[in-house]
Amino acid sequence: MNDKDENTYEDKILDCLMRNNYGLTVVGISKLIEASRNTVYRYLGILETKNLVFRKEIGRYNLYFSREGRQITIDVVAGFYKGLLIALNKELPIEPEQFKNIGRFISNYVFLPFEKDDIDQIVKIETPLKREFLDILEVIRPYVTLLHDKITLKDVVVNEEEKKLLIHFINSDILEEYKSTISHFYIVTGFIEEKIKKRIKIDVKCDVVDYQYSNEDEENFIKISLEII
Repeated sequence: MNDKDENTYEDKILDCLMRNNYGLTVVGISKLIEASRNTVYRYLGILETKNLVFRKEIGRYNLYFSREGRQITIDVVAGFYKGLLIALNKELPIEPEQFKNIGRFISNYVFLPFEKDDIDQIVKIETPLKREFLDILEVIRPYVTLLHDKITLKDVVVNEEEKKLLIHFINSDILEEYKSTISHFYIVTGFIEEKIKKRIKIDVKCDVVDYQYSNEDEENFIKISLEII
């Protein structure tokens, strides 16, 4: 491989990370630039050495970011968003279903790449509905983790008889300070319902079933149910 080819891969990866400044895994980058994972691993290493990209371990993932592209940090965006949620709850008290409607509307304007291989490795589901459940989880993960640097998928409980999943996340950046920020997850549940319906043509009912905000990682959790209807 000549120097021109090497520069092309480096440029493609940098451009990809700058366009997707919420962070991408190797799987995500390889799909977007249509290169093998080994190739992406190699050039990410070169770019890290040049101090052009950096990575963060978030839960079970390594996410890569462009140092140049991330001009507005996720902390700044998340702080603004938290303030907005708190203000909405204070000035215009909104019911959970109204927040879900906001999420359904927002779903028309936000798209993130999906990384099915990550879900296959993390979640072990043995059921005749396995494909449907994995397809649903494939859609959920990037949107639940949006604006969260630390939130982690802890486990998934399957109720095959009711065609329902109970998905347990811990260590939410957004939920750790103010009770009213639970509104974020009502927005996400509406968002997810629409995304699943449009992407994999399955109607689901998605709800927040339990949550707790705490400064302790394991005690800070959110549980979301997903029922195929």
